[in-house]
Amino acid sequence: LKIDKPSDTVRVSSSPATNIITNDSLILTSGRLNLNGATLYIPGNRSIHGLGGNFVPANGIVEFDGIGTVTGTVNFPAVDLYGAVNFGSGSTVHGNFTILAGGSVTTNPPTYASGSTLYYNRTGYVARGTEWSSTSGAGYPYAVILSGTTILDLGANGGAAISREIA
Repeated sequence: LKIDKPSDTVRVSSSPATNIITNDSLILTSGRLNLNGATLYIPGNRSIHGLGGNFVPANGIVEFDGIGTVTGTVNFPAVDLYGAVNFGSGSTVHGNFTILAGGSVTTNPPTYASGSTLYYNRTGYVARGTEWSSTSGAGYPYAVILSGTTILDLGANGGAAISREIA
């Protein structure tokens, strides 16, 4: 799926409610993609490439259903993770960033915008990982919420002697 609409916005219909399932990578070449409350499903082994285009960071969810990669500058409205995703060096999440069953962040975490929330929505024990690995910049959440029966180990992955903060 390629968004290439210079100086304009592609808006997903809300009437009827529409979700997008792509069987390939998403390339944001120019213009903006407004999910308009919809969910964009990214299957496993796919990427999102920010090459000058972007999302409207207002409403909607980008759901990674498997291993994924993000390159370039991408402003996500919200993210649901069911797979392991590398967010590269230019990703920002403006809404909820939810880690669900099978979800994790590899190599590079996103930057969390003011007012965003990192949600752990898993069953049982969860080891804190790259998603919350810094006290500033990328990997430094604005807020954190544990939901369901999540038990979070803040000291996991070499972090037992490191302070964890939220903005």
